[in-house]
Amino acid sequence: MKKFQWREAFTMIELIFVIVVLGILAAVALPKFAGISGQAENATVTAFAGTMSRTVGPMMWSTSISDGNEGSIKTDANAAHFNGRDLSAYTDNFPKYLDASTVNFKNCITGIGVADPFITKAVAGKMNLFCKDGDKSEAPRFVASKSDTYTF
Repeated sequence: MKKFQWREAFTMIELIFVIVVLGILAAVALPKFAGISGQAENATVTAFAGTMSRTVGPMMWSTSISDGNEGSIKTDANAAHFNGRDLSAYTDNFPKYLDASTVNFKNCITGIGVADPFITKAVAGKMNLFCKDGDKSEAPRFVASKSDTYTF
């Protein structure tokens, strides 16, 4: 009768097989994870544009109407300001993918047409923010896009 022997370790073939399987899994998963950060920054800028359109824009619009400016948010002499204050006074979370130093209310277009960026993308960013100015009957609208111009 033969005595039963316990193996103390994995064989070399088993270890090589595990390494090959892990390499294949890494090769498949890595490109998916690389794309997630780009999607996250695009979603951040798009969400910021939505927040601007739903909360900040209407508040600026009502202030403009009460000041007698017929809803326009580009009445300040300083193109980076609305009502004497910069945009950070109206919003808490400014995405790092946008360059806060490029805010330009003068780029908000009136009516239908092609707009230049209201806020340009930062060095690491991929999207610009565009603005359609408010008027007597409509609050300003903000849109994020990867292009350098946007048609409203």
